[in-house]
Amino acid sequence: MKQTTIFLFGYCFLCAVFHQGCSKQEISLSSQMSLKNSDVDFQGTAFGLHPIVNNPIAKIIIKSKDSNIDDRLFEMLDDENTFVVAHVLLSYRYKIERENSVESWDGLKVEILADNEEVIDSRQRAELKKMWAKRLSKR
Repeated sequence: MKQTTIFLFGYCFLCAVFHQGCSKQEISLSSQMSLKNSDVDFQGTAFGLHPIVNNPIAKIIIKSKDSNIDDRLFEMLDDENTFVVAHVLLSYRYKIERENSVESWDGLKVEILADNEEVIDSRQRAELKKMWAKRLSKR
């Protein structure tokens, strides 16, 4: 039984990755999202900041067609531990034309210190939430 469960999970994982869907056995991503801000790292480039998503589930979420995910990501904007990853995933899901600079990425201000430590002020949450409320109301 354990091998069957692992096989089904692996199969559904692959289905989600390749956009083939898994009907009722598909992973319910919106209920199993255990994401945190540390799942995204920012890299400074000549073209501005670039987020790097380093969580395999987050990469699946970007491509998922599950409409419940957007609502869950929108809720996650309120939490200081998840607002960064939620913002990045929403931006990637909607392929928003982003304004990038060495100090911000799609409205998110990020400071990268000399030791590559990232400083992101959680007081940005309200402004990001307002921005996403406006964007999502147009969908």
